Amino acid sequence: VEGVFSGAGYTLPVMLVTIPVTALRVPLGWYLALKLNMGYQGIWWAIGSTTLLKGVLNLFLFYKGFWKKKVSLA
Repeated sequence: VEGVFSGAGYTLPVMLVTIPVTALRVPLGWYLALKLNMGYQGIWWAIGSTTLLKGVLNLFLFYKGFWKKKVSLA
């Protein structure tokens, strides 16, 4: 889905989803690994859950369809 946005010229939505959700991995991984005593499994859960969240958010934006209306400046 990120490739569809990039190919259509909409790179901003991808950035607005990817950066915050990826940044969430560090505190979430820390919390799961150390505070909930999950160790390495907590880190992997943080990576997996944030990847799933990025996918869901990107699919939501994809189905909104705004990326189909890109107007070329050239």
